[in-house]
Amino acid sequence: RAGAKRSRKAVDETYPRGPAWNDIGDASYNYHSSTLTDSLNKNSIFFSPDGYTAYITTGGNSSSTHGRIKQVSLSYPYHITSSYTLEHTFYPPVQSNYPYLAPYDLFFKSDGTILFYTDWQSDKVCKHTLSTAWDLSTVSTNPVQTFQVSPEYWLRGLYFSSDGTKMFTLGFNQNRIMRHDLSTAWDLSTASVTHTSNFIGGTSLSLWFKPDGYSVFVCNNYDDVLRQWDLATAWDVSGMTHTNYSSQLDTSSLDNLGGLWISDNGGLIFMGEPDTNKFHRYTNY
Repeated sequence: RAGAKRSRKAVDETYPRGPAWNDIGDASYNYHSSTLTDSLNKNSIFFSPDGYTAYITTGGNSSSTHGRIKQVSLSYPYHITSSYTLEHTFYPPVQSNYPYLAPYDLFFKSDGTILFYTDWQSDKVCKHTLSTAWDLSTVSTNPVQTFQVSPEYWLRGLYFSSDGTKMFTLGFNQNRIMRHDLSTAWDLSTASVTHTSNFIGGTSLSLWFKPDGYSVFVCNNYDDVLRQWDLATAWDVSGMTHTNYSSQLDTSSLDNLGGLWISDNGGLIFMGEPDTNKFHRYTNY
């Protein structure tokens, strides 16, 4: 079963141990993945809690490459260069009045029973349920809820607080983070905009938070950097600007940045590179 604990066949020397959350500028490059299942552009990646299962969004850049979400089993936790097994491919339905679906960022509820993703064609956040936790073959065919993110278009980034009461979205038209509070946890019908950040830099595509809400990280394609902002108040992005970031990691060696995923202790960082169909891994502990 996806996400279930299993004994390790061998020790992965780069598996994260202990607390981390050093400044993002201290991170070190490890390696990049192979094409991981197909040659379509790799947008975003998300891991099950034990690191043995990865979920990736691919395709979605034209009507001939309809977007899809894939579940992949790994031989070692968080180890995307080792052998893998493709477990399932999910083709989300196309939203009304749009030629194809383009899933970008994805996010799971911590118990693996709800999947969210952004569709940059319709600029909606889509929600699906899974009858078996972390098993994409049991996902609901159609979204059980959608949420229109306005006035954004070219929607990309998505993140939820662990309790499901705060949702953050980001697109590279506005290049501002929007915070949406949900009066009922994980229920998109109860979401409303609380505040937005200021302009945080051109072509900002994906975001992630430290679990306590005091740091936020953003992939910026225009400047070829991964930036970190330390917040005075947890989850409050209203004071963020494109110049008051706390630290940054130079990613100019990559063609462009895609989705961002960071482990709970900050020790592992993954970024997609859609133009080369790869994911890149950094360590920071």
